[in-house]
Amino acid sequence: SSNGGSRNATTAADWQDYWFSINPAQLSGGLARLAAFFHSPLFTASLTSREMYAVDSENKRNLQNDSRRAFQIDKALSVPGHPWTKFGTGNVASLTEAAKKKLEVEGIHVADGEKPDGDGGPVGREVRRRLIEWWEREYCAGRMALAVVGKGMLDILCIQISVLTDIVHRID
Repeated sequence: SSNGGSRNATTAADWQDYWFSINPAQLSGGLARLAAFFHSPLFTASLTSREMYAVDSENKRNLQNDSRRAFQIDKALSVPGHPWTKFGTGNVASLTEAAKKKLEVEGIHVADGEKPDGDGGPVGREVRRRLIEWWEREYCAGRMALAVVGKGMLDILCIQISVLTDIVHRID
């Protein structure tokens, strides 16, 4: 990136981790962009659709990963019906299943293998609607923690962080 940084995210069974690195002089702006992700995410239709396929691609890549296979065996051998037994990552089928069922109930038939529009078509739009509904229900500042490692003076870092956490907490 033009600010000398990188970013990524990790989702585990009971937590999500979002991280980035950036040139120290750009930290304040980078923190503001990170906070915006939580208090006012874009959830554009095209990016939601693109992310569904990114999740599917990651899942396909993991199918040959032995540690992932062992993880799924552990889940499959757990107490039937317990939330732990649910599918751990996601793919296009699992991400669109509920949306397709809802559309079928409404009389909108979506053929398997149908090429969706840039926004994912009717299924993608329903997935996006459900994603926003889930975000509104599940994302809250009280469940989050923030850790910052920086080269700046601690007092300055604390001021930069407190301004942003006030913004996120107001949404909570």
